[in-house]
Amino acid sequence: MPSARVEPVINREGWFWEYFHETPPMSTFLVAFFIGNYVSLESEGGIKFWGAPEYDPPSEWLLEKGDIVFEKLQKILGPNPLPKQDVIAIPHFVIAKAVENWGLLSFKKELIVGNVTGYKRHDQLNIFAHELAHNWFGNLVSPTCWNDVWFSEGFATFYSTVVVNRAIPDWDSVTWDTVEHLVITWLYDSTLNPVPLVEPFRTKYSNFELIVYSKGYFVIRMVNLTIGNEVFDKAISQYLKNNQFGLFSAESLWNTIENTAVEEKNLSLPIPLHKIMKRWIELPGMPFIKVNRENNGTIIISQERYIKSSDRFSNGTNDRGNGDDEDEDYGEQTEKLEKTDLTPHEWWIPITVITGQNDSYLNNDSDLITPQYWLQPGQKLIINDPNPDHSSWILINPYSPVPCHIAYDEWNYDLLKTEDFHKIPTLTQVQILGDVSTLALDSLMNFTQALEITSKILNGKENYVFWRIGIPHLLRIYRILYGSEARTIFKEFIQKLTSSKYRQLRLANTENESVESELLRPLIAKTSCLVQSKDCINDAVALFNKWSRNQKLDSENKVTEEIKPIVYCTISEYGGVKGWSLLWSKLKLAKDHTERRYLIEGMACSKNTQQLNRFLMASINMTSSLQLKDEKERKSVLHSIVKNPVAVDVVLDFINDHKDEIKKAYSRSGRKYNWRKVSDNITPLIRNEEQLSKFQRFLMTSGSKNIRLQSNYMINSAKWAMQWRLNNTKIFKEEWLL
Repeated sequence: MPSARVEPVINREGWFWEYFHETPPMSTFLVAFFIGNYVSLESEGGIKFWGAPEYDPPSEWLLEKGDIVFEKLQKILGPNPLPKQDVIAIPHFVIAKAVENWGLLSFKKELIVGNVTGYKRHDQLNIFAHELAHNWFGNLVSPTCWNDVWFSEGFATFYSTVVVNRAIPDWDSVTWDTVEHLVITWLYDSTLNPVPLVEPFRTKYSNFELIVYSKGYFVIRMVNLTIGNEVFDKAISQYLKNNQFGLFSAESLWNTIENTAVEEKNLSLPIPLHKIMKRWIELPGMPFIKVNRENNGTIIISQERYIKSSDRFSNGTNDRGNGDDEDEDYGEQTEKLEKTDLTPHEWWIPITVITGQNDSYLNNDSDLITPQYWLQPGQKLIINDPNPDHSSWILINPYSPVPCHIAYDEWNYDLLKTEDFHKIPTLTQVQILGDVSTLALDSLMNFTQALEITSKILNGKENYVFWRIGIPHLLRIYRILYGSEARTIFKEFIQKLTSSKYRQLRLANTENESVESELLRPLIAKTSCLVQSKDCINDAVALFNKWSRNQKLDSENKVTEEIKPIVYCTISEYGGVKGWSLLWSKLKLAKDHTERRYLIEGMACSKNTQQLNRFLMASINMTSSLQLKDEKERKSVLHSIVKNPVAVDVVLDFINDHKDEIKKAYSRSGRKYNWRKVSDNITPLIRNEEQLSKFQRFLMTSGSKNIRLQSNYMINSAKWAMQWRLNNTKIFKEEWLL
């Protein structure tokens, strides 16, 4: 709160009492105060930035755009609940990137001081808007317990996207952020044992998994798309007003939204909204929606829970554990929630159908927002096919209102392959791209069809989000195929897909290029060099040669930070002993933390197993001339090398022969080293029975309780990858890539 008055301390010259206005009722975790020699800079909108005198001030751009997003938040949600807004830059802030202390938002120094450019501005403004949104979500109305964190984080994530998009519409933040949250939700919710947004046995720390932000964003967005922005904003504003300085109640929230939508839009739902949302909040996982067109002119839509095939094959526990600190005691668990019978394990899903013969949906958002049907738990949805002769494709749920995977029948996929995708909404194409890649990888779809559709969508695309979805799936396949005949053929497929895009972007920035190009360059460059594109390798070698002649690698050549590890990796892989030795020498001298991380990641790309073994041994040798700074850097050596398919035997021998040294070198005081990153990354790369035997020996003798519990799951996952590689090599060679 602001200062109320200052009075001198009697008989203490130079000392003063400062009195502040009384704070409103607030959660204890929001309380913060700071005492220090900081100076402030106030924006025109009244946001006061605090930092040490030696810090660079926030950029004029952040001051201006920060005011705009703050103003837009207040326009939607109501006036700022507090009479002042301070922001403080904190060095070595390890808790998080930022924390929403009420009235004194705390930021990692690097996020708000100095000037950033290009796409980094999007991240900066998004985080800034997210923390400002917490003034209402989490602060003005607070979670009742840690199980309700999805409310504060989900709504702050949703409204930060909304206001950043309205502040800078050219960025298309809604599309970028929606795709990013979709990727994260797919990743978490496709596992065998995912966590729901509200879980009965959560500790106060584990609630801050990324799923809370991303799936929280999606369930809120689903309601927003169903009733529209204006009605949704009005309902949320009313809910905040009714519950200010109080605690969150899910049923009250959903009832307020439904009542407002009924009054404003005459909304009709199949059951009360709070019952629809209960399944999305309390059930783990996500739907797998199947759409089948029948010969009788109907469409049958059904659902089940999606579980990726490696987990289905493994049929064992896949608990994520406790991060890097394996046996750390995270304190008492939070209050148990009363379990509710939510069988079958299915969801209420809004359904809208579009067709290739009727493109009116492109200019009629209201029809898209209001669902045409609802798919109910435990029931199939049977509707009339708008094209009963199957002369055109159909698609469901443009704009991806819910996180899920969708499978169509082969007829529909064959029709889609002939489509000019430009008239299909971007998010719909992204959904298709993610679906076909995932389903093919999980042996739930014909690989030939999946790759044809992938190629059709990606060819000629300028938009970053398409490649953000497509590239990781292709590289995962490329990685699993290491050691098989099909890998060379698949490499040529990726080269062909990315070659023109790489020639357009290269490694160095150009003047006045779009944020889209800046986002896309590292992704395309990494892929091109990884699949041995001659253009990319030659560019990387040329840049490295300039650097080795004492010319600046970044500023003079307009190379961004994200390109450095790509260059270092390429030199490590193709530069021979000389190139790798130069990187080793540079690592010895480097002081900057980020630069050291890039060098470690780059050196781990070597194809020379002797070099990799030398690097691993240096990571456990406390007296090594390499002088790795701390246990975090030492761990990063192994965690980087284990991703290298060449290094499977090197890593397996290392972790079997040096367990005790690894635990000692990689552990912080009082905290045991967690092997999970090693086991997760090496599992899909195991290629033969000898490697599998080494892996089993490690799992049984690691000394880790978590690893022993998960050993069956990991062994079966490795066997799944081996079987998948065997089954699909013939497809790659005979049916598609040749």
